[in-house]
Amino acid sequence: MKTMRVLFLLLLLLASACRQAATPTPEPAPTETIPPVVSPTIVIPEATIEATAVPATEAPATATLPPAATLPPAVDVPQTSMPAFASFAPSRLEVSPTLVTDPIAPDLSNVTNYFVLSPDQLARLGQSGVVVGPGTQKEFFSLYERARYDNVPIFVTSDSLLHSYHLIFDKVLRTAERQAFIPLLQALNEAMLAQADAQYQALLGTDWEDAARRSVAFIGVGSRLLDENAAIPAYAEDLVTQEVALINAADGILPSPIFPGLEYGEDYTQYIPRGHYTLSEELEAYFRSMMWYGRMTFRLETRDPEIGREETKAALL
Repeated sequence: MKTMRVLFLLLLLLASACRQAATPTPEPAPTETIPPVVSPTIVIPEATIEATAVPATEAPATATLPPAATLPPAVDVPQTSMPAFASFAPSRLEVSPTLVTDPIAPDLSNVTNYFVLSPDQLARLGQSGVVVGPGTQKEFFSLYERARYDNVPIFVTSDSLLHSYHLIFDKVLRTAERQAFIPLLQALNEAMLAQADAQYQALLGTDWEDAARRSVAFIGVGSRLLDENAAIPAYAEDLVTQEVALINAADGILPSPIFPGLEYGEDYTQYIPRGHYTLSEELEAYFRSMMWYGRMTFRLETRDPEIGREETKAALL
């Protein structure tokens, strides 16, 4: 009995030992795997970049460089592919140009755009097919405008353009003469006449007296032509009056009282106002005064040497 009890205890011990061996040893819980820190890879283009020295005390700044611009490769364009003018192959024409016109009837019965013409104009038109006559229009543009509305063929000539430029120039000149030139000429006449009179007074009784008198008369004519009320010294009044009368009469080529040495005289018809100088008495007076100063000349060499010396003496004064 005792032996059985011992065996039973041994069996319990063996069973207990087997149970403990069969119990699994607990494994530690798996720890979370942290991925390693991966530094970004910077791809630097193949280009030479000069490094900038960074002081030891400062950390170099990290910067992402922009990608370098990619330049297209150079392409050699052959000369034959450059733009050029198209080739021109002239074609040969085998024609004989002719103009077929209907003959104009002598009585102009087949002329459609008929005008009122004189018998002489009708004869010329029937003979040559063209005739030119005076018109009623004062300007080219009004003539062209009327012809356009009347469906009449227009032939534009270059003188129509030149005429327009002439009108503009004429208006500018006329305005300048009225506002500036006439007052300036008036002041010039007064100043020259006073100076010439002073010289004459200083030369009384000398060999220069007659030359000084004619010099005063020369300026006096220009002054009287511009202003009929201009005061002229008494010693030159007769010469001025005679010369102005001849200028206003404009009767032709006659001897000049102030310039008696002119072999062919003076053409007084040149003092007849024309152009825009006929628009007012002020412009007519300005025209005659300027024409006098422009035409008359104190000559140095003449057929008679004495006349040349006298005119030169007057010019020097």
